[in-house]
Amino acid sequence: MADSLTAHSWVTLTCFAIVILFCIYPLQLPLLIPLGRGRTWRVSLDLATTPVLGVLFLLATTSISGQVVADGFVGSPEGIQPFSVVILVFALAYICISIDVTGFFEYVAFKVALRGGSNGKRLFLYLFLLSTVMTIFTSNDVVVLTVTPIVCYLTEDSKTDRTAYLMSTFLACNIASMALYIGNPTNIVVAQAFDINFIQYSAWMILPTAASLAIAYIMCWFVLKSEIPTEIPPPPPDAEYRYRIRRKWGAAIGCCVLLICLTALMVVPIFSHVPVWQLTLPFAVVMIIKDVILDMWVDPKRTSGEIHVANVEKGNQTNQGSAEELVGGQGVSTTDIHETMEMEERRISKSHAEIDGDELPSKMGVDEEVIELRPVASFPPDESASVRSGRFTPKSKSRIDRVLPIVAQITRRLPWDLVPFSFGMFMLCEALSANGWVALLAQAMARTSIGGHMVPIVFLTGIITTVACNIMNNLPMAILFARVFAHPDFASTVQGTIGSAADSDFTINSLRRGGMFALIVGSNLGANLTFIGSLAGLMWSDLLRKRSVIISQGRFFKQCLLITPIVLVGSLAVLIAEFAVQGYYV
Repeated sequence: MADSLTAHSWVTLTCFAIVILFCIYPLQLPLLIPLGRGRTWRVSLDLATTPVLGVLFLLATTSISGQVVADGFVGSPEGIQPFSVVILVFALAYICISIDVTGFFEYVAFKVALRGGSNGKRLFLYLFLLSTVMTIFTSNDVVVLTVTPIVCYLTEDSKTDRTAYLMSTFLACNIASMALYIGNPTNIVVAQAFDINFIQYSAWMILPTAASLAIAYIMCWFVLKSEIPTEIPPPPPDAEYRYRIRRKWGAAIGCCVLLICLTALMVVPIFSHVPVWQLTLPFAVVMIIKDVILDMWVDPKRTSGEIHVANVEKGNQTNQGSAEELVGGQGVSTTDIHETMEMEERRISKSHAEIDGDELPSKMGVDEEVIELRPVASFPPDESASVRSGRFTPKSKSRIDRVLPIVAQITRRLPWDLVPFSFGMFMLCEALSANGWVALLAQAMARTSIGGHMVPIVFLTGIITTVACNIMNNLPMAILFARVFAHPDFASTVQGTIGSAADSDFTINSLRRGGMFALIVGSNLGANLTFIGSLAGLMWSDLLRKRSVIISQGRFFKQCLLITPIVLVGSLAVLIAEFAVQGYYV
């Protein structure tokens, strides 16, 4: 660690700020390399590329050494291990997406929505509860990708105002993600940094999460009450078919694997100190084997057809809104697009009938040429979360799509952009530490205890991290502040503040733990102020844009500003109460 700030320190800080800027506001730069037909190469500066470019720049300017890069990948056994965080996130993502492609989550969400009937206020409650429960057992990303399209679809034909439903479900999933270790990648980062296992994490965070959800529902009701429709028209005629379970036994196996995985995460740490990623990875391997067997030996023709129909249905919903603006400069008219989409709908109907063994009326013509709308590269690919452009392209099937259609679909939906983004941000935070910035921030956070008190450090950490999420996104924020609270200067500064009392070590560890749990609260609730607060927020806003649902950043911020601060205070108050009951000095 550098003892004082140098020119390299300022270069590192500037580089970090620029990387964050392009991660939040991606940019495509044309290169003067022609591709023919008037096209040119374009380089994307986004969350997948900018962190890596930032690390390379710091290496080129000798602001960091190769050891910093290595530490940003491997980490330390006593603290954060970046590679294990990425493995854990991908293992859980594969399990959840594998269940999702069976149609199970959509089916459950649709049935819950039907339980609301025509009563708009009852539907508001049911959707809030649905988002909460689904997030606890999966993650906020899965809920955003599952519930949001269903709400949009069920209210599309009736022109019902869906703002209240969309906002409440989004807020709920970002709050419920605090409950379990696996609910949010930021939880994993912080818990791993301080060696907190699954049971210990949940024991501390269940009550703050429950209090936050109760407060959030009450506040959402009062803030959004005027936007909740009184009556909800019945769903479209094809809704039952669209949101069916396409593979019942596949869904059953997937749910069993997920429940056993969660049980293992809760039980095994009681008897043995096994890294969480080592517990989770075998269950993901089981799901991969199940999907390969399903693709290759269990009625592969039917499986391929079902996956293709599901992809086209989801592709049509997701991309029709953006196709018109994207092809406007390529000589394709809006009429052409609608004709193509109508042709595709007829082809989908034919595919449905073939799969179910039915026949179409002979008068319905089906064009043999298939054109599909799909995003170029997204996060994850089926439901874009990055702010990249799509394109209108002819459908092409790779060999893996034909041989392993389910595995191919799941693989495309995995958050691949998270790999360079995560490792790049871990390395950049190591760079900030190596150049003195983390030490300065650790000293500043230690002084927020105001003489060794729990209340100020918990509240100030919660507020600071919530705001920081909306400046730099919650994942890099969590990585940075986890390093801050683990830094030796945090302990030494607290020691200098409270003196050499007999219980000084206990006080230091207590304040560090208080700041750590407040950091978890801030990293989750910070997503409920602006779209850029989390990757889930970027995904959500992109989904709405593609479905022509307009919820502006200004409107979102104004309404969330009436809700999130109160939820934050309530959550932190419960957290402090837990420390008081446990005998910590507050």
